Amino acid sequence: MKLLYSPDYVAAADSFDTMRKSGWIAESLVADSIKGVEIVAPRSVTFDEVAVVHDPAYVAAMSGRSGSTRRLTGPVTGAWSTTRGGPTA
Repeated sequence: MKLLYSPDYVAAADSFDTMRKSGWIAESLVADSIKGVEIVAPRSVTFDEVAVVHDPAYVAAMSGRSGSTRRLTGPVTGAWSTTRGGPTA
């Protein structure tokens, strides 16, 4: 079984334990592997792949193709990570 994992999943400085859990699991599998389990890096999805399940205009806005995402995201409560290029307040 292939297990998709990237350290980017837990890159946010302000994250909850549930968000960091994937890193702990990956580390434990490296230290004490399970037969048949392979950790592999995910590939990025394409615009067209995401647009299959989301409105293309929304995907364009969120990917930065159409300018600001501020209107689409609305108010955010709590800390918002800008580590991976998320919108800023």
